[in-house]
Amino acid sequence: TGHGACAAGDVEHMAQLLAREPDAVRVARAIVTFDNSLTASLAQLEPSLVVNEMFGVARAVSSALSSLPVKDAPPAEAAARGALFWAAQGTLAFGLRLLGLQPLDRV
Repeated sequence: TGHGACAAGDVEHMAQLLAREPDAVRVARAIVTFDNSLTASLAQLEPSLVVNEMFGVARAVSSALSSLPVKDAPPAEAAARGALFWAAQGTLAFGLRLLGLQPLDRV
C-alpha cells in the first residue's frame, strides 16, 4: 500500500513490530512529544518550544537510521520502519511550515 493507505490490521501489525525496537519507540515518542508541545507553544506564544521538540525528533531519527534500516529489511519491517520515518518527516515539515520556513522536498 502507498503512504497513508493502510488497513487497521496493517497499522496494528506495524505498531507491534515497531514496539520491539527501542529506537523506533524513541522516534514515536518524539513525534508525540512534538504534538503535545504545540499546545504549550501556542499558550505561551513561545516558538522555541516547537524548535526544541523538532530537534528531539531529528535526534531520535538520526540515531534510529542505522539501527532501523528500511532497505534489505523483511517486507513487513521495512513497511513499518518506512511509515515511522515518513511520519517523522511529516512532523518536521509541519514544524518548519509552522515557523514560516519552507521544508526541502529532497536533500
